Amino acid sequence: MKTSKKLFYLFIFACCLSSCRSSKSMQADFRQLETSLFYELTTPEYKGTKNTKVYLDRIDKSKMPVFTKVKKDGSLFLPLLFVNYSSQDYAVTMGESCLKENYCKFLTDALLAECNGSSCFYLTDSMHEMYSDSDYVLKVEIVQNETTSQVKIEQGNYYVYGGNDEESYYGEYSNRAAKKATTNLSFWVRLFKGDNCLTTNIYNVNKSFKCKDCSFEQTIDANQASLDNMAECLSLATKEMVEQISNEINLFLVVR
Repeated sequence: MKTSKKLFYLFIFACCLSSCRSSKSMQADFRQLETSLFYELTTPEYKGTKNTKVYLDRIDKSKMPVFTKVKKDGSLFLPLLFVNYSSQDYAVTMGESCLKENYCKFLTDALLAECNGSSCFYLTDSMHEMYSDSDYVLKVEIVQNETTSQVKIEQGNYYVYGGNDEESYYGEYSNRAAKKATTNLSFWVRLFKGDNCLTTNIYNVNKSFKCKDCSFEQTIDANQASLDNMAECLSLATKEMVEQISNEINLFLVVR
C-alpha cells in the first residue's frame, strides 16, 4: 500500500514538472537543419520562333527572414487524477539560412527555365550579358516572401493503481506532428524598353501544402518534416508565380 502511494505521489510530481520544449530550444534545432527548393517544368514547350531577347535584371531582395523563427502558439495542460496530458503548438517562420540555395538565385533560375521553355521570347540574365537602352529589361522585386508552419508536441503520463493485490504501474506516451505550411508571395514585375515602362503588375500567390507523413516520435524528425513541408510549399508557390509572369509577358510581346 505504501509503495502504491509513493508511486502515486511520484506520478503527481511528474505531472507538475511535465513540460514541452521551449521556443528557444526549438529554434536552435531548426537552425541546425537544411532543406532544398525545387522547380519542375510542366507547361507546354513553345514551338515558334523566338525573335525577342529580354534581359532579367538582378533580383536581390528575397524578403525572407535570415533565420528560422519559432515561437509558442498556444498550450494545453490537463493534470487529471490518473492521467496527465499536455500539448504545445509552435509557430514556425522559415528563414533563408536553412535553404541550400539562395532564394533569389533559385527564383532567377526558375524564371530563366520557364520563360525559355514556354514563351516566345528568350530571357537572359543581365548578370552575364550587358544590355543597351534599346533592349527589353524585366525587373522583378520581391515585396513579400513568407512561409510559415506549425509543430505540435503532445505528451502525457498515466498511472494505473492495482489496489492491494495487483501491481500498480506508470506509463508515458508522446507524439510530434508537423502541420500544414502556408506561403505568401508578392512580386512587383515591370517590363522596360529603355526608360519606358511598358507594363507593370503586382502578382500575389497564397499557397497551402499539407505534408504526407506528419506524425513522429522524435521532435527533430517533426522539425525536419515541417521544414521540408515549408520548402515544398514555397517551391509550388514560386512555380505558380513564375508561370503567371511568363504567360503575361509572353502575351504582351505577342500582341505588341
